[in-house]
Amino acid sequence: MEVHVEWDNWLVGLQMKSHYWYHNELFPHLYELADDDIDEIDDIVGYAMGDIFTSSCSAVHWDPEKLGYLQTMVHRYGKKGPKGRRRSVGERRTICRMLSSFYEERFLNLFGDKVARLSSTQSVHYSEHRRRRIRDTASVVAHGTTQGPWYRRIAKAVLPWMWRRGSADEGNKNVNYEDASPPVDAEAKGMLQNSLVLNIFSLIMFGGPGIHMQQIRELALDRLVRQRGYKNYVEKMLPEWRDITLYATVILAANMSFLTIGSVDEVGSAGPNRTNSQRASYLSILASMGTIMFSLLLARLFDPDFVVNRSVSRWGLESLAILYGMPFALLLWSMVSFFLSFAILWYQGEDNVVIAMVSISCFIFAVIMAWGVKAAHEKEYESYLEKVVEKVAEKVGKVRKKVGKTGRKIERKVRTENHYT
Repeated sequence: MEVHVEWDNWLVGLQMKSHYWYHNELFPHLYELADDDIDEIDDIVGYAMGDIFTSSCSAVHWDPEKLGYLQTMVHRYGKKGPKGRRRSVGERRTICRMLSSFYEERFLNLFGDKVARLSSTQSVHYSEHRRRRIRDTASVVAHGTTQGPWYRRIAKAVLPWMWRRGSADEGNKNVNYEDASPPVDAEAKGMLQNSLVLNIFSLIMFGGPGIHMQQIRELALDRLVRQRGYKNYVEKMLPEWRDITLYATVILAANMSFLTIGSVDEVGSAGPNRTNSQRASYLSILASMGTIMFSLLLARLFDPDFVVNRSVSRWGLESLAILYGMPFALLLWSMVSFFLSFAILWYQGEDNVVIAMVSISCFIFAVIMAWGVKAAHEKEYESYLEKVVEKVAEKVGKVRKKVGKTGRKIERKVRTENHYT
């Protein structure tokens, strides 16, 4: 992918400065840092630390702890005299390396340009919300800036192709494409959209790949893997997979205990056929074992180069998202199969009390789960009681208007009849 910008002296100067300080890094004994250089690196480090502390999606990829060590070293180097600075070749080399890295990062973020990357979630190739376009109110409504009902947002997350809405650059004749800055990059735009294959896997795997794809896309935005963001992602995923492994082990042990019940395995291991509850339990065992194996394997695949190599194409990132979402999906399928094995026993029996109790409990649990899913996807709290009162008041008002109109019509009709009589 190419960056569609007008190359000016400022951007070229950033790259030249990066190469300049890289040369000084290779030959630190030939260059002595002046006070202006010390002030420059101190200001750059201070700006980077401030951006990290005040923004949740900072474009700076350095870790705050490392920046703190660097700032301490810069201050220590600045307090030394001329003789001490000449002897501190190692510190001078480190400072030159950091300056080269900072200017390289600014060049990649188009620092100082009108289309500069201001956050880690913004692409310099294609950004739907950073364009100069002429749009009227009708076009805003047509493109659906509102979020819509909660059930539509959930369905859109799982089956987005069924509720596909056009991009802000598509199907709107009021958009001025010539003034688009930067111009639309079809390849970069395609990287920000999920394929049909990923949507199908998200449906089967309870939406896990779609969530991972969104996070991985932000980590490898514009084929640049941010070290700080990737480190936070790893620190979050490893404990989650350890917990998933523990849950899968518990379900595996529960399935083994379930199969040893006499009423479940009446024919024994030599029997020709298995019952439906046994088959469901076998499926749960396989899913639990798959969860454990996938979790152990994925714990060893956390390498930044592994993500970089797959960021060259959309399918590379999508396959990684499917892989990362596999333990969670298998665990849920294991739990569903384990519940199904018990449900078959419950409904195959002739105890109506048990069937009624299980049915009512399942209905209540389903409502509570749907409520929890809805609460997780709502943007702001909506009081159901207030909504019901508003709806009732609205209906009552409409009924009153209709009754009033009907009464007035009857009254006018009676007056007319009395007038003629």
